[in-house]
Amino acid sequence: MRLMKIIPAALLGLTLVTGASTTALASGEGAELKHQHWHFQGFFGQYDKAAALRGFQVFEEVCSACHAAKYLRFRDLEALGLSKDQVKAVAAKYEVNAEPNEDGEIFDGDGERLKRTALQSDVFPAPFANEKAAASVHGVAPPDLSLLAKAREGGPDYIYSLLTSYVDSDHLTEEQAKKAGDNNYNAVFPGNVIAMAAPLSDESVEYVDGTEPTLEQHAKDVSEFLMWVAEPNLDSRKRLGWAVLLFMVVFTILAYLAYRRVHARVHNEPANGPWPLH
Repeated sequence: MRLMKIIPAALLGLTLVTGASTTALASGEGAELKHQHWHFQGFFGQYDKAAALRGFQVFEEVCSACHAAKYLRFRDLEALGLSKDQVKAVAAKYEVNAEPNEDGEIFDGDGERLKRTALQSDVFPAPFANEKAAASVHGVAPPDLSLLAKAREGGPDYIYSLLTSYVDSDHLTEEQAKKAGDNNYNAVFPGNVIAMAAPLSDESVEYVDGTEPTLEQHAKDVSEFLMWVAEPNLDSRKRLGWAVLLFMVVFTILAYLAYRRVHARVHNEPANGPWPLH
């Protein structure tokens, strides 16, 4: 009976540790998020690598024009199913800051920073040299997306909801238009006023795998990708958790059987046996 109580308790503990539930409200607003089914949720949830790869395509073609992902290395994409040659081809499309040349110089004769073709070991290059350069273009430096899915309340649900909750200027009420001013109105963003224009729409990205390129599909795929970037070891952590749980269950059963065996021997020993009572 005691064993039957221990196992459900252990399963409940694993639920609390590995469950990927998301919050129902956007931070500080009370606007309901658009909850989605995510493949990485639950006990056995794993990332949908095909969706994450499509999300990388959305990030690469749209998001990376303004946002950095400083913790993403090209070689990390191998975990999503790309071969080394494919990763090398992706990296070859970009240039990164070169190391000092043999004379210790990092600038060419025109004062430009020396560049080289990116390697698989390089991080994905930022669109701007620094935050001040980004702020000079956008007014405020766009946030780095590496940890966005973990930093925002609601996680991927928040990202998806944000990307699909822009209200077109033609459909704004007079009050909403006045509130937005020269900015954009978003039903989920805290305060509803956001400087970033709607980055996605239907057919923003033509998927290489032929998936229908709707706004909702773009938003869901890039949300899955950003969740993977923020927590790339989620799959392996869950597998490790199940291995530890299995070990604990087996160990508990063996300990219980050993206890019963020893208890039976002691219980059946006569009073003047090898463990005298007096």
